[in-house]
Amino acid sequence: MGSVNDGTQRKREPKAETRCGCEAEMRVHVHSESGRWIISHFQDVHNHELLDDRLTFMLPGHRKMDAAALEQMNMMLRVGIKTPQIYSSFVQTSGKFQNLPFLKRDMYNQIGKQQRLIGGDAMACLKFLESTVQANIGMFVRYLADKKGRLVHLFWSDNCSQLDYGLFGDVVAFDATYRKNKYMCPLVMFSGVNHHNQTIVFAAALVANENEQTYTWLLQQFLDALKGKAPGCVITDGHGAMKKAIKVVFPGAYHHLCAWHLLRNATSNLSNPRFTSEFKKCMMFDYDVWEFEDHWHYMVDALGLSDNQWVSDLYSRRRMWAIAQIRDNFFGGFRTTSRCEGLHSMLGKFVQSCHNLRDFFEQFMRCISQMRSREAHSDLLSVVREPVLQSPFLDLERSAAKKLTRAIFFNFRPMLFRACTLKVRTHTWSQTSDTFTLSRSANARRE
Repeated sequence: MGSVNDGTQRKREPKAETRCGCEAEMRVHVHSESGRWIISHFQDVHNHELLDDRLTFMLPGHRKMDAAALEQMNMMLRVGIKTPQIYSSFVQTSGKFQNLPFLKRDMYNQIGKQQRLIGGDAMACLKFLESTVQANIGMFVRYLADKKGRLVHLFWSDNCSQLDYGLFGDVVAFDATYRKNKYMCPLVMFSGVNHHNQTIVFAAALVANENEQTYTWLLQQFLDALKGKAPGCVITDGHGAMKKAIKVVFPGAYHHLCAWHLLRNATSNLSNPRFTSEFKKCMMFDYDVWEFEDHWHYMVDALGLSDNQWVSDLYSRRRMWAIAQIRDNFFGGFRTTSRCEGLHSMLGKFVQSCHNLRDFFEQFMRCISQMRSREAHSDLLSVVREPVLQSPFLDLERSAAKKLTRAIFFNFRPMLFRACTLKVRTHTWSQTSDTFTLSRSANARRE
């Protein structure tokens, strides 16, 4: 049987015609000398009825999803919200669907476009990384792909980062809050502090999600890249999946909760300025354990929070945040992930949300290179410049100035000044302890 072109064999209706041969147009060009836009031709005669103003917003030329809308859509997709519900949320926010500059169909088109782009983009990025590994001895790159061959997670650490970790990797901050890239994937950064009190990056990764399985894989790559050396202390914002992964991969590491995030959570959960103030004292003051316990229970009773579940949960985790409970652990002065905020700011000068994976990686490494140039400059200043000595203990201060970098020396000198104001008044001893009574020049005594 021969086929006919009457549409009877088609499963779907042919797409309706939208072209009508209308010759209405406007042509513009830029004047070469003035730089102004010039209209060179204008034809306003149409061969059809003009569309009702109520419907023009649905024309393709009037529809566009901007970067903010794409970012919000992608964030909602990551937490499992379906596309129709996301569109309804946009409509609810704008008041009515006529106020939106895009349709639900545009959202589906953008999702499909991103899925098509990320495949080719990922392959280009991996090829670039392969050439980078060949050119840089010691560069460590690992990635994970799904069954369709699409990139899911990408981890990297260069040789310089690995050397830094060998020197300064006792304390590591684990941050996954940066998302400024084309696909809104979380950028996970492992950072620390060097001998100039500057933030340094040990490794980084782009991940598709933030569940326990992802973080376990990520920490295992971190161990492999850093020759199996686990950090002594890990500082995080308290993410549940991250906490579980740390227990599995870094069982001997001390997990410390970021002080900045704890204070922010205290404010948002209780909205009680007095609690926030007293809680900060409990967290940051150098109490003995019994002093901490007394202060905590007095605070909870005084504010009527004995039955508050969030406060009870916070107390049960006190060995992850209270200075009184964690005195034996080394932090290197790094007790919050707030340094990561500064790292985000610096990275934002290089990375744009429109960058694809290859461009993102290239700009990320440029940012790290600039951070390292600052470290080299600080090395130079520590060698060629000697600070002016100011304390009564000149020999001790001079020795410290020679042994320490400038940044660390300037942190040490105020402690030396305070020590200069102390005098030993009495000294008693027993079989188990020595007791010194000290006084300051202002007669403030502390035993």
